[in-house]
Amino acid sequence: MSANPLETVNHFHTEYGFSPSQIFCQVTGKPIGDYSDNEFQSVLSLICESNDGADEAADDLALRIFGSMRPSLRWNKFRVETVAELRVSHPDETLAYLINRMFAPHNRLKGGVTPRHLEERIKAWKHIESWEQSDDTNTLMYMLLEIDAKMGLDVEQPPYNWQDFFNAESMKHRVEMLQGWYSQLMERWEKRIKAEEMQTKWMRHGNVLAKAAFRDVYMESQPLTQTAIKKAAKAADKQIFAEALYDVLGDIFDSNLEPKKEAPKPVVVPLKRVINPFARKA
Repeated sequence: MSANPLETVNHFHTEYGFSPSQIFCQVTGKPIGDYSDNEFQSVLSLICESNDGADEAADDLALRIFGSMRPSLRWNKFRVETVAELRVSHPDETLAYLINRMFAPHNRLKGGVTPRHLEERIKAWKHIESWEQSDDTNTLMYMLLEIDAKMGLDVEQPPYNWQDFFNAESMKHRVEMLQGWYSQLMERWEKRIKAEEMQTKWMRHGNVLAKAAFRDVYMESQPLTQTAIKKAAKAADKQIFAEALYDVLGDIFDSNLEPKKEAPKPVVVPLKRVINPFARKA
């Protein structure tokens, strides 16, 4: 029995909370257009004929919507200046972009961005567009930009999930959640910078003649890693096998060796002095 189109749409609104006839930006989750009535009704009829119940048809429709999501014109081609420009002209979209990078970046997901992540981006936009521009939203923007610029939001994992962040009681609570994680990352960043500065000073200063010797002594004093131990064991095994093979076949190898012939020395022909008849006499 085919699903009913009207029941399917109603079930979709109840289950997903947004319009099934809209087109959404893949980067921000913002609605960027609508399907034509004829196209939407045609697809809806096809989906309902292929599914028995309204719940299955609604899920099928949702997968088609998520699969059709593409970056909007503002976000489909990144340049060095893109985020800096959009931060001024479209701060709400920029904040959505950074939050989505925090929760569902491509680099940290083995299977890539899933339909669930795309659904969360659409629902996140409904929260973000309702936030008024304030010191709290500016603070969120600042901390997210600094984390992304120094550490990379697509590398780090926040200690809270999507639901906890957006279901927080107020914007103040969201700022406090991000502030704790931000402080930990910045402390780690400062330690790394200090270590790199010390390494730079070590390279620029000191006695050049002693550095190579100290480096060798330092490496010799360090405990070997498991990889280094395995490599050393393999090298020792190869050496033992080579010595055993030479003990068995060494005489044969030695008898086949021919003495090296010295290459003939090149004959140096002295250059004759050529008298220029046109040279002026002193």
